[in-house]
Amino acid sequence: MVGAYLYDNGQTDEGRAYVYLGSAAGLAVTAAWTAESDQADAYFGYSVGTAGDVNGDGYADVMVGAYYYDNGQTNEGRAYVYLGSAAGSAATAAWTAESDQAGAGFGLSVGTAGDVNGDGNADVIVGAFYYYNGQTNEGRAYVYLGSAAGLAATAAWTAESDQKAPTSAARSPRPGRQRGRLRGRDCGRLHLRQRPDGRRPRVRLPRLGRGPGGDGRVDGGE
Repeated sequence: MVGAYLYDNGQTDEGRAYVYLGSAAGLAVTAAWTAESDQADAYFGYSVGTAGDVNGDGYADVMVGAYYYDNGQTNEGRAYVYLGSAAGSAATAAWTAESDQAGAGFGLSVGTAGDVNGDGNADVIVGAFYYYNGQTNEGRAYVYLGSAAGLAATAAWTAESDQKAPTSAARSPRPGRQRGRLRGRDCGRLHLRQRPDGRRPRVRLPRLGRGPGGDGRVDGGE
């Protein structure tokens, strides 16, 4: 399984996930299944993985996270599970869940949790990296239980760090395409290092971003 979270197909950066089937000859060269978010900037496929067999039908199911998905709250995030069958993964998700909190980043990490309650059905876990509940960006993890009817609509278990995220882990700009120019007043100084072999010095540019005072644009100045 592969994720391409900046994939465009009608919507910019909507993302796509791919499944390639194995065989005695190895992996197929073309994907047997793909899915997209159909929402611009959702980053569908930022996290992908197996969900195990959440409904106990004998087929592996797959899981995809879209941590910038919007549905009532901006960038709340969404996780998806697609059921497997003899025909392969389903075209539409059998289960989705969201954080219902703006900017929580739900779905930044997704995967199987094994079978935490021993009922024979796989359970799944989802991470919301930026979730806050008393502490800024402390994060939260969710476990949803599987059953013969599929995954539960609500989490059976959640946990938080109960610690404010350090400055170095504060919300970063979105990864991906940076267009335009960075004006001189936004980027500070250029750092030149003299090379011992007398060749032209290297130019070190500051890290780009869309933080306070920056607009993520690059050129030689104003």
